Amino acid sequence: MDAAVETILAGAEPETLATSWRSRPELVALTSDVFARGFGRDGVPESRVRLEAASAEEAPGLGPVVERWRLPAKNQTQDPAYLAAAVRDLLADPEVRVRDRVSKDVRPLRPGDVAVLCYQNTMCANLARELAALGIRAVLARAGLMRTPEGLLVLAGLRLFVDAQDSLAMAELARLVAYPASGDEWLAAVMARPAREAFAELDVVKRVWAARAAVPHAGALAALDAVLDAVEARERCLEWGESAFRLANLDALRAHAVTYANLCSSDGRGCTPAGLVAAFADLEASGLDARAVVAQEDAVVVSTWHSAKGLEWPVTVLFDLDRDPYFTALGVQVVADRAGFDLADPLADRWVRYWPQPYHPMHRKTPFHQRLRAAPETVAARGREERQAMRLLYVGWTRARDRVVLAGRPTCLGFGMIAQLKDAEQDALLAEAPMPAEGPSADLVWAGRAVTVRVRDVVPLAPTPRDVTPGLGYVACGPGDYPPAVVVPSAMVPPDEPRDHAGGDVDVEQYGERLILSGNPEMQTLGDAMHGFLAADRPSLAHDERRALAEGLLERWGVGFALSPDDLLRASDRLRQWVDSRFTGAVWHREWPLLHRLPSGTVVRGTADLVVEHADGFAVIDHKSFPGSVEQAATRAHGYAGQLAAYAAAVASATGRPVTGCFIHLPVLGAVVPVRVA
Repeated sequence: MDAAVETILAGAEPETLATSWRSRPELVALTSDVFARGFGRDGVPESRVRLEAASAEEAPGLGPVVERWRLPAKNQTQDPAYLAAAVRDLLADPEVRVRDRVSKDVRPLRPGDVAVLCYQNTMCANLARELAALGIRAVLARAGLMRTPEGLLVLAGLRLFVDAQDSLAMAELARLVAYPASGDEWLAAVMARPAREAFAELDVVKRVWAARAAVPHAGALAALDAVLDAVEARERCLEWGESAFRLANLDALRAHAVTYANLCSSDGRGCTPAGLVAAFADLEASGLDARAVVAQEDAVVVSTWHSAKGLEWPVTVLFDLDRDPYFTALGVQVVADRAGFDLADPLADRWVRYWPQPYHPMHRKTPFHQRLRAAPETVAARGREERQAMRLLYVGWTRARDRVVLAGRPTCLGFGMIAQLKDAEQDALLAEAPMPAEGPSADLVWAGRAVTVRVRDVVPLAPTPRDVTPGLGYVACGPGDYPPAVVVPSAMVPPDEPRDHAGGDVDVEQYGERLILSGNPEMQTLGDAMHGFLAADRPSLAHDERRALAEGLLERWGVGFALSPDDLLRASDRLRQWVDSRFTGAVWHREWPLLHRLPSGTVVRGTADLVVEHADGFAVIDHKSFPGSVEQAATRAHGYAGQLAAYAAAVASATGRPVTGCFIHLPVLGAVVPVRVA
């Protein structure tokens, strides 16, 4: 960008805004002196930096334009507590006064007049928590816009606009609009009629349908506006309370929609309501759906430096001043082989360079790193990042209307980002106040200008005790046992009490001879191969195709030595003969996926090997590769009663028809064992 600007200017001076309408005259003058000399070190003319205040008169009683907060924290974990204590001291100081933005009168400071700028979101969150512990409300930008009630309302309306049969969208609209206070009534309505009919008569659903019919070819923004009106989003925000926040969230939603439309336009792709729904989902998944930040009189604003651009507050607190600009020649870099910039061919003589990081990022004292620091590529990266740090510092500093606060440890003005404020002779433009403080203020010289700095040496404060009122009649119930959320059928126990089954007490239906196994195969692996073939085999396939299928499965599972392909064909043929003889004209459902919610709320999820549909209902058949004796197999078969019962219950619930029998199929033994499940 620097190269592009210089090329466009071609040596001419750009037009600049020479007047500041935001800040008080003394603050404008100090800012101009400090940053004109600071940017001048990089060759930026003073005329581009210096400003004049719109009014030359200082309002009486505003006090100094700069404060220095010295936080005696030992590490980063202590910083938020000390910074919160300093904010509380500021708010409690009766001498701090600001100009009212509307009336322009000088008045006492309120929490909403203060903004604290930190470098990272993590620090913002920690500071907001410490402020809350001291009884100070904070407004903090945070994700979760799509999960707010107003976000859910608009998104549900937009989904219904895209798909008029979206029953989930109807249900969400009903819960938010028609049944906001009674989940039980909403659930009763869901259960009373099929999903698509449960809420089809609601006014909000009909209004969305009418909007859809009125503009069937609407683009993303037109569809969103139509939905906002149809679901009466603004009226709901006023009805639900905290309306300023909720209405601002609606504005944030539309801002995201405008961004999506602009991206579609620049990329040359279609901009559709369905695409907007997907864009909102992507925003939520990536955590970029930031809620709106609304300044309040009783809440301090906590924000990152980068998010503060374009905003202003009477008092701006700058923290993380001593953060080092990050620079490295490693990683991906854009490299130019020539100076200047060709607007007609912006990529000319520019290429991407990648230098991998050979060490852990914490290892920076090796001979490699010593040579790297002296390399011209690193020098260029350092200069680039230092210039960026200066621009960021200027943005933060100029957010203040009446007072700017430099907060950090006692020596922080000599390090990191703030230390970039040097003149052409590399002399520091800011000076620290003497320690210990000789009074509440110090008379210093910054950038050759005399300035009075209000100094606060911070003392940590104990958290403010919160008055927590317990609920009436609360009785602790203690720990409880709850059914599992999800189970697989193979883990389920039989529905009745376990019983001993002797082989003689069980009807084992022998339909063929035992298959001869060779070697000592892993029976689980052999069973997987047999399951695969029984699931894939079809009577419509030619014999050669069936044999090739069997041979391929045995080889891929590594059990071709144990069983021949012809044995697999024989097992499949014998099973079909048994099913045809017992269930004439049956329809086979192989590997049938089943999902069933039990009365306890537990979801049973599994896949039945074979479900046979016949004239009287269904039969459930499960394949097992057990190679033991018939008597042993009969006893073991009843251990699967719980699994078969789960399959049977799911089939009966889903189809409304009975399950007339459950069976364990033993292809190695050439037998089928009926299993009683109830």
